[in-house]
Amino acid sequence: MGKKVIPNDEILTKLDAFLNELDDDRSSKTKYWINDYIRFQKEEIKISSNSRHAYKKYNRGDIIKVHFGFRVGREFGGLHYAIVIGGHKNRKSDVLTVIPLKSAKPNVNVDFLKNGEYYLGHNVCDAINKNLNLHFQKLTEINLLFTSKKNTLDNLKNDAKGLDDILNSLINNIDKTDDSQDNSKIIKASELVSNINNKLKDEILDILLKCNQLGILKANTLLNLKRPADLSFEDMNRYINTINKSLKDELTYIEKLLKENDRMKVNGSIALLNQITTISKIRIYDPKTKTDALNDIKISDENLKNIDNELKKMLIESIDK
Repeated sequence: MGKKVIPNDEILTKLDAFLNELDDDRSSKTKYWINDYIRFQKEEIKISSNSRHAYKKYNRGDIIKVHFGFRVGREFGGLHYAIVIGGHKNRKSDVLTVIPLKSAKPNVNVDFLKNGEYYLGHNVCDAINKNLNLHFQKLTEINLLFTSKKNTLDNLKNDAKGLDDILNSLINNIDKTDDSQDNSKIIKASELVSNINNKLKDEILDILLKCNQLGILKANTLLNLKRPADLSFEDMNRYINTINKSLKDELTYIEKLLKENDRMKVNGSIALLNQITTISKIRIYDPKTKTDALNDIKISDENLKNIDNELKKMLIESIDK
């Protein structure tokens, strides 16, 4: 028996009447959910048409932000943080098992939570702060590196320009005189210019290699260079432009982390073990890529182990009943 096809006009009329019956808060949430559901459907169609599509890899204990949708009754819904528990190994798989998180309210005694709730403390906020500190440290090292190299590079550039001017002057006079001393000066000036250029390349290459080590510049070709002469100035300019872009991306990432950190400045988080659920990865808002704020943010191994033990206890208790 086929499903009854509801005409567009009929469903739109029902929806309009239903929204008018609701209070402002519930009406707003319903429209928000419908808008997101349309986006989910479009995303699903797009993904299903791409056989090579692979999702970001998620690991057990990762913190993600999920839109659980418009739920019924006491089901946990809306946009919330969650812990990845299972179904994480296959990047082609389109589902994950997660445990939703909620903020601990100031008036809640975390020592006496409801059954199926587990207090994480400030673990999520601490993990974000740890990541923030790592990225601030990286930027500090880059800043110190550029500061230490600036004077040396400026002096070398000035020396190279001065010698280049002398060399050009000597070459311009070569037609006017046949003085062997001038020829000797040209050779000597050329050698000095070449030496300064090589020193300049040495300094720039040192910057590039250190940026590569810090993860600011991911250029594998740098690791295969035998000597500075292998790098042209065009290559170095290209890599330096890449560094500038990477630094901007780094600052953008830090801004995202700071926003997440502000959202998590509460009385800690509570894991809703009794609301464990399997979701489509399409519902994940953050992180979807390695540059998203929650990438590499995870709860501690101790908390993950405690959650596993609590889930086992819940399962055993449900069987005993």
